[in-house]
Amino acid sequence: GDLAEVLGTAGPCLRADTAARRRLAHLIPTILDQVHRHPDHTGSAHFRAAVTRDVVDAIEELAATSASLPSPRRAGPRLDAVRRAEQFALARLASPLTMESLCRAAGLGERALRDAFVQLRGSSPMRYVRALRLRLVHRELLHADPRTEKVTEVALRCGFWHLGRFSAAYRAAFGETPSATLHRAR
Repeated sequence: GDLAEVLGTAGPCLRADTAARRRLAHLIPTILDQVHRHPDHTGSAHFRAAVTRDVVDAIEELAATSASLPSPRRAGPRLDAVRRAEQFALARLASPLTMESLCRAAGLGERALRDAFVQLRGSSPMRYVRALRLRLVHRELLHADPRTEKVTEVALRCGFWHLGRFSAAYRAAFGETPSATLHRAR
């Protein structure tokens, strides 16, 4: 059946956060669409490497959120607060975000929100936001037209203002420079 349906009905045996399940479920149709639209590219080493990296990233994210979520009865209000902060951040990834704004959205103080994120997501709130932004840039660069799109434009659009730090963080996360990703796009 449909991967989204399988992940959505896994119930208690797979307590991953909804966003991670959705991203993994969306990845498969995206890959199949690329195979259908560009069958001549699917045999290339670059295509296989990109697909492998995307699938591994999605599965690692799913596994990390599955393993780190306490049982729903114990997580309770902290999980709700983290999800409110995540939704707030996802809606504003291209805008400057502060710890203060995340705290307001979550309804928690700074220390409580940081502790909840570390417990439930394995990282601080701002590091989590940076990882979301990096994945967004990576996805956009993979689908961009290298003739018309610039790495700087994509990075700024995704909320990165310090381009030197962005480039270093991108390379650490994906093992290549942003421009290398852009040049192997479609």
